[in-house]
Amino acid sequence: MVYGSAGSITILIAALSILVGLNLNSERQSINRLSDQLVSRIEQEIGKVGSPAVLNIETIEGTLLEGQKIPIYIYRDKDGSLNFSFTVRISNTGKSWSGPIALKLYATPPLKLKTKTIKGLKYKTEIFLDQYSLAEYNLPPNSSIGETFYIVMDNNNSQLKPGDQIEMQADCYFGDSKTTSEFTAIVKQATSRNIF
Repeated sequence: MVYGSAGSITILIAALSILVGLNLNSERQSINRLSDQLVSRIEQEIGKVGSPAVLNIETIEGTLLEGQKIPIYIYRDKDGSLNFSFTVRISNTGKSWSGPIALKLYATPPLKLKTKTIKGLKYKTEIFLDQYSLAEYNLPPNSSIGETFYIVMDNNNSQLKPGDQIEMQADCYFGDSKTTSEFTAIVKQATSRNIF
């Protein structure tokens, strides 16, 4: 009888071991599936982060600026200085954030920007637009911003008149990348609506 009880206990322990083993095996498979799903999701997210930002310079309507004609508005400040303003849109069509953004303009005569350029024969002057708000932007993927730039010119630009067409180039710097657009600026006389 003692042998019968010991045998029954042994059989019960063996059965419990099998059940626990099966349960643990089922849990292990569930954990492995979850782990595989997490690894896959993390790899997807890392892939997005590793993808570069792609910035485009556009007209305010959302057309690529390259080859377009856009208005620049000239006006005199209260102190008599000649200024101009223009508006563009910068959009991020990439899969990661842009980081800080900077813009540099190049122009042909009769527009004279702040510095003589070393860009080549076509563009004679340039200006780095240190628009304080632009550098603070860090554009997320699939987003855009419109920005109006107000540029103070020296009085050597007194030859500018409405209707002048000026060949220009805009370089947009972000992260380790740059995008460039050549366009034509058409000079217009500003009204109070255009500059504020």
